[in-house]
Amino acid sequence: MFCNKCGAQLDSAGQFCPNCGAAVGVVPSPSYSASAPLAYSEPKLARRLTLLVVLWTIYGILEALRAAAFHFFAGMSHFGWWSGGDWGGWAGHWVWGWILGMAVLSAGLALATAFGLYERASWGRGVAIVAAIFALIHPLLGTILGVYTLVLMLSGDAAEQYNRLVRR
Repeated sequence: MFCNKCGAQLDSAGQFCPNCGAAVGVVPSPSYSASAPLAYSEPKLARRLTLLVVLWTIYGILEALRAAAFHFFAGMSHFGWWSGGDWGGWAGHWVWGWILGMAVLSAGLALATAFGLYERASWGRGVAIVAAIFALIHPLLGTILGVYTLVLMLSGDAAEQYNRLVRR
């Protein structure tokens, strides 16, 4: 027979290893109890909701900055250096108006989504889904955020998980 701790050969008479002093033939008790309750594991949506709030807040701020920049350049186009004579006179204001309107709408929707998810409002999930679909058309950041939000909010039992998180 050999010691489990140091590997030295043991005689069968002793209860302790003569080399290292470890107990021989004693089975260590497990460090857990079979009757102990399992640790609580948060649902996937609850773990990622804070990240989603931060990402929607950043996206909303970037969209608001984009709206402010478009508003500035739309105002500068009246001075003639930004809009050309061929399209600026008849379509420039419409194009700038649509771009500005979409940026303002996108910023407002993103910030409303962040607020709704942060407050765990009952309407937060629905607004997040609408904002995610709307954000899909904005290249790179909007597309990535939209896909990530849709995956989280529409996967499996996400509606049930979110309803458990709602503050009433």
